[in-house]
Amino acid sequence: GPFTCQWLRAAMGWGDSSKGWESGKGKRRGRKHAFKILCPDVLITTLMGPRGAAKEQLEEETGCKIIFSNRDEFFPGTYCRTLCIYTDEPETIVAVLDRIVDHVVACGEQELQNPPAKGEAEFIGKEEGTFLMRVAVSVRMSGAIIGPKGVNIQAIRDETNAKMFIDKHIHMGHQMLKIFAPPDMLKLALARVNDHVQMEAGTEEFAEWSAFRVFSEGGNKGWERSDKGKDHDKGGGKGKGKSKAPNGGKAALPDRPHEDASGRDRERSPRRAHPWSWQGGQQQQQQQQQQ
Repeated sequence: GPFTCQWLRAAMGWGDSSKGWESGKGKRRGRKHAFKILCPDVLITTLMGPRGAAKEQLEEETGCKIIFSNRDEFFPGTYCRTLCIYTDEPETIVAVLDRIVDHVVACGEQELQNPPAKGEAEFIGKEEGTFLMRVAVSVRMSGAIIGPKGVNIQAIRDETNAKMFIDKHIHMGHQMLKIFAPPDMLKLALARVNDHVQMEAGTEEFAEWSAFRVFSEGGNKGWERSDKGKDHDKGGGKGKGKSKAPNGGKAALPDRPHEDASGRDRERSPRRAHPWSWQGGQQQQQQQQQQ
């Protein structure tokens, strides 16, 4: 509601030059721009460095503020925590993303030495030399990235030769975008995605989306039913799965997002609409589609 939006704007330093967070160089900045990456724990460990020194150095160099969700606060259906990048300058987000890709490559090279016995790898793609990045976007951003009849996402694919997939399941207004590409093209694809994400900056919906990074609380109440609409990426699809969220430290199997840790597909009651107006509207739309 209006109060929630007003509180969020105040908390993020919008419309008040006396507020905001201090970046590494001592300048007070607002949090007008944001970007979200989903990270396995090992990636967060490497990004933090000893006693958080690596993260602090990256913040100092870029002027961005980097915040992680806590341990066991996973994005639904994954073992990934949410990394949020906040800044007043959208191009500095690209600098942080480039550095994150470097860490993903290092983690991927380690993973190649000991690949998972089954399921999806955390950092490497199926094609040799490709690596995986996961991005959390709002439903509106997802639509912008895809574009009319898929023209935007196809343009990124043509330019970077990256494989890009947007999960149709919606979790509290968020969808997961997966990008597979060699390191340089992965950086370029992320920069293009960032362009679409930042086009939403300055709106109240963007402020609400950017301030939200913890999904665990909802996991204790049962997750909403999955969106059974068409596959946004291909224009169709059966969408037979239902996603599960980590609950009590037990996440869904990464390669089978519709199953829980036991491998079984379970029904659950629809979660109530979030008080945020944009999320409540999305919930209503999903319920109408199911009826």
